Amino acid sequence: MDSSPTPLRIASRRILIGGGTEPFRTVPGILTIEGAWITGFEPLDDNTVFSEDTLDMGDKWITPSFVNAHTHIALGVMRGMDVESASAGNMVEEVFFRFESKCTKDDVLAFARVGAYACLMNGVGHIWDHYYYGDAVAQAMKEVGLTGVVAPTLQDLAGPGKDMWVDSLSATQSIFSDLNYASAGIFAALGPHATDTVSAA
Repeated sequence: MDSSPTPLRIASRRILIGGGTEPFRTVPGILTIEGAWITGFEPLDDNTVFSEDTLDMGDKWITPSFVNAHTHIALGVMRGMDVESASAGNMVEEVFFRFESKCTKDDVLAFARVGAYACLMNGVGHIWDHYYYGDAVAQAMKEVGLTGVVAPTLQDLAGPGKDMWVDSLSATQSIFSDLNYASAGIFAALGPHATDTVSAA
């Protein structure tokens, strides 16, 4: 059985292209998208006849999404919290570590789903995430359609993940070697947390 995604064709008179050495400009065209990848581009003119499988966006812009190069999508659940009143001065240990030490893998999956939707709703299509239960973060990203790199948090000296670094390393390897994640545009990176929570070894 073929599990490859059905190609999606999207037409617009305003597709933003360029970058690098080329100036940005808009051109009319039809994009072919398969899974997380743009696999084709055809020029569009007044004589183009759309096939049944083409979604015509008219004059609406089609642009690359934003990239968030450092995020923790599961922490979006804390948005709006009064951090000053919750901490006597050490926000990381007194607020985040305290909250994260009580989170289960199912909590992270649920919170990450909401955070992934929030990314897409704000034009972010690709992220670099570093968090506990990285496999749950990757699962949420895949379910929602967000692409990116997940670095499951590695800690062995201190922090909420200090007793699960072996599982976090295993999750890193699992995401890295999973072809279903790769085809969805989700990859893994090694994620040591910080010098005060990770030993030299």
